This record gives sequence, structure tokens and C-alpha cells, in this order.
Amino acid sequence: MPSRLTIHQRAHLAILLSAGFYALALGVCLLLASIIWLQIVTAHLIPAILIACGGGIVVILKGVFPQPDKFQPPGPQLVPGEHPHLFALIRRMASVTCQSEPADVYLILDANAWVTELSDWREGPSRRRIMGIGLPVLETLTIGEFTAILAHEFGHYEAGDTKFGPVIYKTRTAIIRTLHGLAHRKSALTEIFGRYGRAYIRFTQGVSREQELVADRLAARVAGADVAVSALQKLARAAAAFPAYMRSEVSSVIDARYLPPIAEGFRRFMDSPLVKHDVDRVFDEQLSRAETDPFDSHPALRERVAALKALPPASDGAQRDANHDEPALGLLADVHLAESALLAQLIQDPAHRHLTPIAWEAVPAAVYPQRWAQIIEPARARLVALTPEGIAFLASSTGDKPDTIAEFFGVRLPDEAQMDAATAAAQRARIANTVLSCGVALALYRRSQHPDSGITLHAPVGDAVTFRIDDDTIRPFEVIADLSSGALAKDDWLHLCAAAGLARLDLAEPTDAPAIAIAS
Repeated sequence: MPSRLTIHQRAHLAILLSAGFYALALGVCLLLASIIWLQIVTAHLIPAILIACGGGIVVILKGVFPQPDKFQPPGPQLVPGEHPHLFALIRRMASVTCQSEPADVYLILDANAWVTELSDWREGPSRRRIMGIGLPVLETLTIGEFTAILAHEFGHYEAGDTKFGPVIYKTRTAIIRTLHGLAHRKSALTEIFGRYGRAYIRFTQGVSREQELVADRLAARVAGADVAVSALQKLARAAAAFPAYMRSEVSSVIDARYLPPIAEGFRRFMDSPLVKHDVDRVFDEQLSRAETDPFDSHPALRERVAALKALPPASDGAQRDANHDEPALGLLADVHLAESALLAQLIQDPAHRHLTPIAWEAVPAAVYPQRWAQIIEPARARLVALTPEGIAFLASSTGDKPDTIAEFFGVRLPDEAQMDAATAAAQRARIANTVLSCGVALALYRRSQHPDSGITLHAPVGDAVTFRIDDDTIRPFEVIADLSSGALAKDDWLHLCAAAGLARLDLAEPTDAPAIAIAS
């Protein structure tokens, strides 16, 4: 599309393209209906054509027919009376951008912030403004940086993006539904709607990217370009790490019916050297992306940062408040209550909503042994017979045959028949190595409960599980790989086990189970 078109002109063109899609759908339906009518009036009925045309009409109408727009709260609603500092800042941003405040503000469990507008025929033509603020956003940013994010979101209101957005989103969804319905049909309809759909999505995503850059410029005018850049970069790191944090750290604690401090844990997770290394790698990859994909809804981070840094100096003249560098999480009056409400709303099973608060320092002893015991239960009979020498032998054998440990445990995959041999072997090996590592970890933990063992468990958020034995350490989830690669010599491993008092894995007594089957 020629660059001389303004963002508003491009947005209006996107609306026209939306109308064009529905006109196309209606025209095709009328054409198919005319074919059916022509066969009926001429009495030349061809069943295959009747079925094809009738089926096409049903699929198209089902795809384009408006679906009920029912808003589901994405988290607990935040109210001004409970969080006055947060809403004072929101009111200030509304005033600065000459916009009305959002009617509802929700706390969400995502490293993101967004705005939208909802229409309700019961309230007349007015639209209800909604804002979502991610708990990781508040944890990650300073108040100054969060101000830039709020200004960016109000920029979407100012530019009218939230008015056009729902129309474009519904049209895009209708296109996808229609293509999904036509997917099994090898016909011209699939090609026609496919071409229009790809062109529509590509164009509207381009409009969305331009809208993001316009909102970034408003954030720079309000908070300063350097602050806006810092906020974008921090959120890019948080977005890369937060799903892994929830999956690897939080989910097992919640499964054990405990409620850890989510925001505090994420801060610790981001401070972990292991996590920092991985996040830096992902962040560098994002910055190295030379071009934005035509189907991306947001410009590449590199492009957004470059655009902000290229703004004239006048764009960086924002005044900064005294609390500019304070953590944005302080804008919530009671973080613990907010986190409890957030998780209570997201957890579907009512039996799991009543969680016991727990400090992260207490999590390793309270949660991990229970989880390890659950994982090894199917393989308990085989683990009882293992000695440190046996573990060293199994690990050293994986160099020639990666699934040696899987064969020892008799691991089978439910869908193994659909996999190629190499993939199945790798997955069997991963499962078996985890089981064996959990067995080592559980044995060490049980030994650590003896007063004279000298063994202590350490598992800071984001770091490896480590057992300290006087001046030595064992990382049970690295033992197999280290023995296999030679990074840990067999004699050193046996010395560590002797110091820990492990003649065997010290699990329950052997059972009569002749074979073990472990599902992934």
C-alpha cells in the first residue's frame, strides 16, 4: 500500500476490506444458490453439484455469521478504592492524552498490557473501555516505565484503534472459520477465500504495526523516549521468561495446593544467572531480527527501538516525578490479595482454589519431594535395585545407545507408533532420565532428614536443585548428563554417594511388579 496513506486512511481501508469480505461471501452464496435454482427449474438435477453447492453455502454462512460477543473477565477487577495510587496514575494519563478513563481495569497473569472497547446494545451507542494490566508488567517496570506503557495504551484510544480493532478482529475470525470449514474441500472456493484471507490479514496486520509505532510515539512524548525504550526492552525480557517461570516454578507449587508469592518469585527467577543467560540469548535474537514478518501484529523489537531513538530531542522532554524509579508493583495496595484473587479466578477446579500461602524458601522441602515421589512411583521396583555403580553404568552406556535407561525402566510411549524411531528414542530417554534423576534427588532428600547426614537441599527460584554435602555438591538433574559426557568421573560420583551415605537409592522395599510401563 502506498506510504502516502495516513494511518487513519489505512484503518478505514481495512474496514472497507472487511465489508468486501462479507460482500464476497454473499456473492458466492448467491452464485451457488443460482446454480441450485437453475438445476431445479430446468429439471436437470445433478446430485453431486447440488450437494457441493448446498454444502458450500452452509459452510460460508456458518463462517461469516456473527458469533456472540461475550466478554469474559481475564482476571480480577481492580477498583480505585482499593488501589488509589494505580488509579491516580491512570487518571493522570487519561488527562494528559485527553481521553476518558477505562471503565474496568483487570489484573492479568501475562507480561503484557492491553486496551479494548466493548459495545452493549443495552447501554446504547456508547462503548465500554477495558484495560488489562499484567502482574509481571508491574513487577518488572519502574513507575516511570509503567507510565510509558499506560501512555502507549491510551495512544490506542486516542487514535481510535480500539474502535477499528474489534471489526478487524471479527472479520479475521470469520475468514479463519470459513477457511477451516472449506479446508477439506478441494475447490475454487478454497482458493478464492484463501487468497482474499491472506491479503486481508497481511494488510490489517500492517495497519496494526503502524498503530503500535504511533502509540510508541505518544509514550515517548509523555514519558520520554529513553524511558519508553527501557520499558519495551524490559517487557521483551519478561515476556520471554514468564511462561517458563509459571511452567517450571509456579505450576508444581499450585498443584501441591500452595500459593507462592508470584511477583516476588518472578523477580527472583529473573535474577537467576541461569535464567539471565537464556533470556539474554532470546533477547539478542529479537534484536538481531532484521525485518518484521508481514503477518506479525507488532513491529519487531529492533524496529520499535530504532523508531523511538530516531525521534527528535523535543520528544524526550517529559518531566519525571519523584517516584519515577520506584517499582511499579508498589502501585498495588496489597500485592498478596491481588495475587490470590488472580489465581482464584484462573484456577478452574474449585478444589484447588483454596491454597495455603508459602514462602519460596519453604517450597523445596514442602513441594519437590512430593513431586519426585509421584514421578518415580511407576518405576519404584527398578529404582530399589539400583546402586551408584549401576547408575554410572547406565549413564555411561547412553553414549552408544541414548535410550539405555529407557530400556532399563521399560518406558513406552502411548503414541510411539506415530513417531519416527529417532524421535521416539529421544522422548523415551528424556522421560527415563527424569525418572532416574528424581530417584537420586528423592534419595538425597531422605538422607538429608537424618540429623547427622550433613546434607542440605538448596533450590532457589530459577536455579538448579542442589544438595550440599559438606564442601561437595550433587545436582541430581545433571548427574546423568555429566556421567554420560565424562564431565563427572565415575570415581568422583561414587565418592559423592559414599559421602552422602547412599549405598543404593534408599527407596521403598522391592515390589513384585515384573515390568514397568511409564507413560509420557
